[in-house]
Amino acid sequence: MLSGEDSRRDAVKAIMNSGQRELVAELERLDGGARFGRGRTRLLEGGDVFERAGVCVTAAADGGYFTSGLSVVIHPRNPHVPAFQAHFRYCESGDTWWFGGAVELVPCYGFAEDATHFHRVLRHHCDTLDPAFHAQAKRTADDRFRLPHRDEPHGLGGIAFDHLSPAGPHGWRRGAAFTAAGICRPSGSSAPP
Repeated sequence: MLSGEDSRRDAVKAIMNSGQRELVAELERLDGGARFGRGRTRLLEGGDVFERAGVCVTAAADGGYFTSGLSVVIHPRNPHVPAFQAHFRYCESGDTWWFGGAVELVPCYGFAEDATHFHRVLRHHCDTLDPAFHAQAKRTADDRFRLPHRDEPHGLGGIAFDHLSPAGPHGWRRGAAFTAAGICRPSGSSAPP
């Protein structure tokens, strides 16, 4: 059982680092052998499938404050395949902790089936936490991912959330599990129909 600040911090660092390893391995597989560089910021450039992809992990502690995050940005070569970005974070100060994140699909050319599939996957994932969560996180993303000078969305939308700290004795575990499952889906998995 997780107890104490260090256990939570170690668990979050493991989630973020594991997510980076899994995402990098899957993107390398999809790109037919292109390789990411090494380090905390893993960058692939000039691949056959991905023009550029980056997967970055961060962690910082200062006194009683701790934060860790994972950011993913993917730009495919094919303009008919949407760009993707996701950012997941954890913040802790004393006894206060929360998870946050944002996921967005940004196509050059929008296709209704891409938007439908993307939002179905996100809704299914959000339902594992709370059936009302998707609507709230989608509204937040719709507000956040807007081009105000054009009064239009930045992409196909997604979800965005901050201050996720489920209540109850297993609240931290629920928040961590929700975030971890959002970072990387096992190879070959798919959303429900």
